[in-house]
Amino acid sequence: MKTRTARKRQRREVTVTPGPEVVSFRFGYTSLPPPTPADLEADQAAVAADRAWFERNRSALSFRRAPLGSEFRYAIPAGCVLEAVEVFQVEPGMRGRVPIFRRLLAAEIN
Repeated sequence: MKTRTARKRQRREVTVTPGPEVVSFRFGYTSLPPPTPADLEADQAAVAADRAWFERNRSALSFRRAPLGSEFRYAIPAGCVLEAVEVFQVEPGMRGRVPIFRRLLAAEIN
């Protein structure tokens, strides 16, 4: 008979301040500032562009593209830059987008 040992999870809280906004990572959840109207417009433009791409490439399941406008601006962690967006299709008409971040180098910060 197999026995299981329970591991107690340690609670961690890290607060990062990228300027006037505070991004708090706690227990795996992220508290982000609300998106601006420009962010929402960029999001709608990205959804439309992704829909058009998958209509042209019906057999594809995913693709990687450059971010459009201020897409995911409100979700960029401190010390990182949005490098690309991975777009995947679960089923026709149902897509997901995953931001891909890259840490800034010391030379890029100054």
